[in-house]
Amino acid sequence: MSSSEDFIQSLAKAMLPGQLEKLLKAYGGSTFYLPKLGNLNRVARNAEIRAEWAEGANYLTLAIRYGVTTRQIRRIVDGPKKARGGPKSQSETLVNTASALAPSALVAQVPGVAPAAPVAPAKAKKDAA
Repeated sequence: MSSSEDFIQSLAKAMLPGQLEKLLKAYGGSTFYLPKLGNLNRVARNAEIRAEWAEGANYLTLAIRYGVTTRQIRRIVDGPKKARGGPKSQSETLVNTASALAPSALVAQVPGVAPAAPVAPAKAKKDAA
């Protein structure tokens, strides 16, 4: 017996009569991912952590309460991982955006960013006649 047949039989034992047939009619032949129960619990836990953070809980309190490190709490609160090579902070994002899109007068208003020196137009050479 193949592992997929074993899997179908174990599903049939775990489900109510008729439920397996409904599942097979709806999704038969499809490939899909069934997450582990721990992953589903992690999603709920992370949502709770974000909610408590929004209410004012600090990193250390949350880390102790949920049995993880403060670094992990920061990752959960900050959201998805930043792309490699991307900006490292909000201020860097602001500077990059302002530099790319705004005139130098607006860039000068961004704290910590000096405007680029204006470039003088090239002078035409006089022909020696």
